[in-house]
Amino acid sequence: MTAAVLWSGGKDCFAAGLRAGALDDARTRLVTFVPAGERPAFRCHPLGVMRRQAAGLGLRHELVAIERAEWEAAYARALAALAADGVERVVTGDITPQQWPWLATACDAAGLALETPLATADDADAGALLDELADAGVEATVAGMRAEHYRASFLGRPVSRALLAAHDLDDPAAFHPCGERGEYHTVVTAFRGRRFIAHDPAAFPHVERDGIWALGWPPTYTSDFH
Repeated sequence: MTAAVLWSGGKDCFAAGLRAGALDDARTRLVTFVPAGERPAFRCHPLGVMRRQAAGLGLRHELVAIERAEWEAAYARALAALAADGVERVVTGDITPQQWPWLATACDAAGLALETPLATADDADAGALLDELADAGVEATVAGMRAEHYRASFLGRPVSRALLAAHDLDDPAAFHPCGERGEYHTVVTAFRGRRFIAHDPAAFPHVERDGIWALGWPPTYTSDFH
């Protein structure tokens, strides 16, 4: 079945694609929803890195425009268009998919099977995903942090249980180990020995805006054309 993986370039969509077997299927499409009529500007998930990931995986990456004013209807139309174009299943990296019931409704209306392979029970060890990523050869670098959690030596480093513990961020009640409550964001910088960026993100400057500290990526990674 042809899959569309909802793609941000971060650890969760990458892990979901792996668990679903989608990243090893040349038919898979990596789909990134972007605001219609605006230049996409993902501070923590640069488009240039997503392009490199897709090229490294040998998969198609596409941007799908969504109108802000009627976003739910726009998503429904976009998913229906994917179904009409041969997509049969949608894979998402949501750990708590019950928070987004509209997505299941839209997929069902389009005749798409929705797969949420990272869905985790409240009493499960959510941090186990970090171990799984390491075992699979996935390097997920911390690309952004909420200001109340910001540690300069955390941002720009590959996330792991050890990194969380070293920064006193290993209490899951206060800090979700996978950043599911928005504590931090990642971008996958390497996979099975293939590097998607040529620079060391730990050396990038840190920029704060709207309560988020993010890496100051060079233009070659933030542009959609590199």
